[in-house]
Amino acid sequence: KTQPLNKEAVMSARLLLQAENLGKCRTESAEKIFSGLNIRLFEHEVRYILGKKGSGKTTLLNVLSGLMPPDEGQVLLGGQPLTGPAATCSVVWPKQPLLPWLSLGDNLDFAIRMRHPEWDNERINEQVWRYLSLLEMADKGGSKPAEWPAPVHCRLILARAFAVEPCIVFIDEPFSPYDAASRR
Repeated sequence: KTQPLNKEAVMSARLLLQAENLGKCRTESAEKIFSGLNIRLFEHEVRYILGKKGSGKTTLLNVLSGLMPPDEGQVLLGGQPLTGPAATCSVVWPKQPLLPWLSLGDNLDFAIRMRHPEWDNERINEQVWRYLSLLEMADKGGSKPAEWPAPVHCRLILARAFAVEPCIVFIDEPFSPYDAASRR
């Protein structure tokens, strides 16, 4: 069931990220990957970047998330220049690993503790249980990643990204584990 649009909430949404006149060149040449990009990302907004392989989608995500500096322009996060990776952002990569020696629940616990050292154990445990429950895996939190197929890993990696309560989640090729199966 969809929620009705709350126009007041949409109109009052705060600006989270702004890119002004953004540009990036290939390192091996002066060829521009993109230039003159202006992007505004507001709270509760979902954006997609579509393009052919090699068109600069991942590079753009790297620049927007602070993992790579722009060659032109600037990125503002919360109105401040972004000069490196921000703790308030999560980034999900296509083949991002889970920690194989930790259980599914402990993978979530570890990420939450790294992002929120001020949280007490009770709050962390509640957050782990909440996200395992969303995956319908609350009773399997003690199992290891090797016991589960790639689609479960993909879901847990997404849960880990959201469980740390970031203001922005950047996801690069979120459904690539499903690509091979969908081609058959």
